[in-house]
Amino acid sequence: MRPHLITTTAALADLRPSWEALFYACPWATLFQSPNWQLTWWHHFGREGSLRALALYDGDTLVGLAPFYITHETGMPLLRLVGGIDLTDYLDILARPGYDTALWDAVLDTWLGRQCECTLDLHSLRADSPTLHLLPERARVRHLTLTNQQETVCPLVSLPASWEAYQKTLSAKARHELRRKLRKAGREALVSWYWVAHPDAVAEDLPTFFHLHTLSSPEKAMFWTPARRAFFEAMALEMSRAGWLQLAFLLIDGTPAATFMLFDDGERFLLYNSGFDLAFDALSPGWVLLGYLIEHAIALGRREFDFLRGDEAYKYQFGAHSCPLFNIQVRPSHRHPDTRRAD
Repeated sequence: MRPHLITTTAALADLRPSWEALFYACPWATLFQSPNWQLTWWHHFGREGSLRALALYDGDTLVGLAPFYITHETGMPLLRLVGGIDLTDYLDILARPGYDTALWDAVLDTWLGRQCECTLDLHSLRADSPTLHLLPERARVRHLTLTNQQETVCPLVSLPASWEAYQKTLSAKARHELRRKLRKAGREALVSWYWVAHPDAVAEDLPTFFHLHTLSSPEKAMFWTPARRAFFEAMALEMSRAGWLQLAFLLIDGTPAATFMLFDDGERFLLYNSGFDLAFDALSPGWVLLGYLIEHAIALGRREFDFLRGDEAYKYQFGAHSCPLFNIQVRPSHRHPDTRRAD
């Protein structure tokens, strides 16, 4: 096996065909580790010269990829995974089964050896990630300092076989509230909903999504920097071309009142972002559309509804349980996190 260091955007993009094969061979990978997502993120937020991706080959086959970049934003050299820490909900390395140890050994030998010392700063690691169990063991072998702490949660709903069975999993209060709000919206207005998945339709409806997101709150209105909007536009088209992204809209008397941007990987719905027109708040458009989406996910045979990061109360009212996400940092034991640089 041989590691190969990738430091240019062009070289990372050239890796895409073998990266796609690796992604599909990795059973715990999420859509956020796909080249579709990560190359788009890097194009909009990556800084040329900071890429430090390590590819591992067995013969001519790509068997592992650790797509790091280096940042000094905290005053010391940090290696973080492409995808950042604010827009990407799940992050991890990619390795074919059986190659995890070899990939982490290559990473640690490259970045925490005598010649080039960095701090690995791994965010948004799922509880089922092999990294959580493997990396501490490899760090102990090398006498490295490792810290592991929970940083947030992703609430998940396990979906039963029918909408009726799902409602029975809710608390009596939550079940009553959901049914009441669905009935009220249907009784007091003409309510309909639709979703779009084709890239042309997604591009056409994205302005409505942005508009409803902006209307939701002052904080959401401030979210849309030019860079973020450009990323969302490119990402939505890239992920819809792959068949993963949908935009869902609730109409009240023909006017868009709520929207969700979500991913569908064939096993679960992942709710990525949302927007609401507060003028319709009395009819709870977000609750209503979310109810329709969960019912639709069940009808399609999806086994899980993933609310992604954040412990907002409404997620638990829909029957979610918390799944933790972790932050692991690894550094040489003899060094404090100071100003030693690794450019």
